[in-house]
Amino acid sequence: MYTAARGVPAQALPPTHFVQFYEQDSFLADEVARYIGAALRAGNSGIVIARRVLLDELLPKLRRHRASLFGLGTERGELITLDAQETLDTFMVDGWPNEALFRQTVGHQVKQAAQGGKPVRAFGEMVALLCEQGHYQAAVRLEELWNDLGRQHSFSLFCAYPLRLFSGMGETQARAFRHICAAHEHVSPTESAPPAISPRDGLAIAKLQQKALALEQATVEREKLLAELSAANRAKDEFLAMLGHELRNPLSPIVTALELMKLRGDSATAREQALIRRQVDHLLRLVDDLLDVSRITRGQIELRKEPVLLADVLSKAVEMASPLIEQRRHRLEIDLPESAPRIEADPVRLAQVVSNLLTNAARYTPPGGEIKLAARQQGDMLEISVTDNGAGIAAEMLGPIFNMFQRGPHSAVRNEGGLGIGLALVKSLVQLHGGAVAAESEGAGCGSRFTLRLPMPVKPVDAAGIGQALKRS
Repeated sequence: MYTAARGVPAQALPPTHFVQFYEQDSFLADEVARYIGAALRAGNSGIVIARRVLLDELLPKLRRHRASLFGLGTERGELITLDAQETLDTFMVDGWPNEALFRQTVGHQVKQAAQGGKPVRAFGEMVALLCEQGHYQAAVRLEELWNDLGRQHSFSLFCAYPLRLFSGMGETQARAFRHICAAHEHVSPTESAPPAISPRDGLAIAKLQQKALALEQATVEREKLLAELSAANRAKDEFLAMLGHELRNPLSPIVTALELMKLRGDSATAREQALIRRQVDHLLRLVDDLLDVSRITRGQIELRKEPVLLADVLSKAVEMASPLIEQRRHRLEIDLPESAPRIEADPVRLAQVVSNLLTNAARYTPPGGEIKLAARQQGDMLEISVTDNGAGIAAEMLGPIFNMFQRGPHSAVRNEGGLGIGLALVKSLVQLHGGAVAAESEGAGCGSRFTLRLPMPVKPVDAAGIGQALKRS
């Protein structure tokens, strides 16, 4: 029968091998003192193989048991104390317990303690020390050697492990925990478990404690990782903001120089001026996108909503995207309902959204392609779509394509530029308007369609002349 306190075998038990998991070192010291002290008071032998810090705490407790203490090397002493690490060093070879050396050292001590037929109680902390050092399989092997030794000599062995050594979610610690429990006749859970439990319940509770601790540790590690990711994300946003401003500063004098050259009527370099102007405008758009993304991620952008005619927004968007569309000789088709609505939106930002979609279509459609801009009312929602017959999008990229710096496998058209932030900006601005955006494609080479849906609280109005306005843009 096991004592009611913690399941430690009572004095009358036959030789046994049991394990105690624990949380506090002070609890372990009390349990070992009680276990070894009972043997010493009965005139039996005790062996303690422990860390030096535990030995220093344990010996005063044993003195309170009025036990006779004898030092290391005493042949007929009632108590033998050994330093756990020093003892390990005598039989560990290349990080693995050597069976022959183990029998020569630890086996010799057990044999000496059992002379004259004395019952022997032993406490060993070497297995826990191996786990502490990350040698879980070596600890399991050492438990097996203890069991083999128990078949040759009669003694009771008390092993102990801090439960924190098995707090990881990895299979290494979980497997070692299972094997260690299986290597013992009795398993005692930590001191936080109810004191009066059966041997079978002790094993079940210990397993539950290990799983709970592993989940708790995983939660802590997850929260730590999230904090690190958040800090890295903030640093990235700050870097983008700084980069955007630093890139914009040298562009201003370049633009000024171009304007001065134009005012002077320098026609000899007109072609070069136009080329520089196009590239500067392209770089300005990239920088502005960088700045907008950094503002959105830091919550520093505010929409200036107002009732606006949809045609005006789309006209501005087409105007912004026209240079690239014309450069690549695409045909742009515009399909609008006869009655177009006024919507509550930030006209500048919404035009930027549609322009980004048109630019994206122009960039990833081979020269001479077809692009369609359409709008329609669906109940209380407005749908604006941009369709092209270009490179298309693989199915697995339809969601991630809106992620920051995500460009997709458009290897054939990568030289068209872009940082992969345009669609991320589209998604963010649409969401700020209370809407959503989605991508559709049948796959690579099959073109794509981007559709944004916006709430439309204002009644439609007559849109006469809208088509002409868009054509003029």
